[in-house]
Amino acid sequence: MIKTIFQESNGTYGVDRICGELRKRGKIASYHRV
Repeated sequence: MIKTIFQESNGTYGVDRICGELRKRGKIASYHRV
């Protein structure tokens, strides 16, 4: 799932972006895990 978000965002990342996208998609996301 994180890899997909990374690819969809043209290779950009960051805990805020990844957690936000995971939560939007209905997944539980922890800043410490990501």
